[in-house]
Amino acid sequence: MNRYFAARGWVLIVPLLIVVAARSFSDAPLKPEWLIYVAAAAALRLWAGAHLGAHGNEARATAPRLARTGPYRLSRNPLYVANILAAAGIVLYAHALPLPGALALIAFVIVHHMILVAHEERALRSHFGDAYARYCASVPRWWGLARPRSLNAATEAEERRPVRFSELMRRQGRNLAYLAASALAVWAAATWL
Repeated sequence: MNRYFAARGWVLIVPLLIVVAARSFSDAPLKPEWLIYVAAAAALRLWAGAHLGAHGNEARATAPRLARTGPYRLSRNPLYVANILAAAGIVLYAHALPLPGALALIAFVIVHHMILVAHEERALRSHFGDAYARYCASVPRWWGLARPRSLNAATEAEERRPVRFSELMRRQGRNLAYLAASALAVWAAATWL
């Protein structure tokens, strides 16, 4: 599982290549209204990144601390929710596959992230123990209203400290660039191929 986790971003190239290839053979018009999902994904990624703290795209599931503020009050996995939103937006923007094919690609992305979440949750439970169990009991895995809970004032203040935009872009900029490049690849396939 560690190898799959380490290659998690590369796995998402498969549906993108399928969409770009299908787009190059399709005469259907692009559906730019679906780019709202991509924009929402970018905004969610920035919001989550501002609350996540220092992290990277390491090959192993690790975290220096539990993020519990911002979107982490509504989802234990807002970055993965953002990835799913972005993938759905790109697939539907391309408008190159029959609906069952488009839904199959989106389902593939969802299953991929479900596998990643299961792996990360095992690692976080092992690392943070009871604190992570309490977090899981109060915040939904994907999205929803958090059940009432309280953080002590010092923890809340530490987790809410402001993040400089340059630091946020250092952490999330590459992923935002991938989102933009994916939309541009679909556009280029529709325009030039």
